Amino acid sequence: MPQQVPQPVAQPQPAPIPQPEICPVCKGTGHVQQQVQTLFGMVMQIRDCPACKGRGTVIKRGNGAAITGLIVAILSMILLFVTKSTSIDEYTASISDVKDTCTSWMVMFWIGTVMLVVAWVLIIVSLAKKNHSPVVITAIVFASIALIVLFICMTDYSDVKDTLDMVDKYSGSYRGWNY
Repeated sequence: MPQQVPQPVAQPQPAPIPQPEICPVCKGTGHVQQQVQTLFGMVMQIRDCPACKGRGTVIKRGNGAAITGLIVAILSMILLFVTKSTSIDEYTASISDVKDTCTSWMVMFWIGTVMLVVAWVLIIVSLAKKNHSPVVITAIVFASIALIVLFICMTDYSDVKDTLDMVDKYSGSYRGWNY
């Protein structure tokens, strides 16, 4: 009977460490030259490169803001979809149920709105860093969908606010409410 040789177990690989690249501003010298007009004429000034801080190499940054923006945009979209699908049954529910539902709707609406603003800020930060990766594009798509859902929810906002105001105003004495 042939003897079985144990198979090696694949070890998880650590995340790759970003390797330094030659600085595109100073071309790896670590210094930049600049002509400066002085009282005595033009002078060539040499200073440390602002991009690499004199090292001559830079490390390319990841997609941290873009990935965070994507996650926040997706969560915002889900929360706003849930907000939109929440129905307020003001004719058969008790006053406290209607008030709780309206209050929950308002809280979800505002949390979704703040999350959407945060997602767009993170996307803009990524674009400002000239990051046009697929992650950023996907984040833009989800944030745009969430923005559309937000606008749809805004059409219900005044109705929910009016219902909540009516519940507070009548606080149980209104005939149309079941207690």
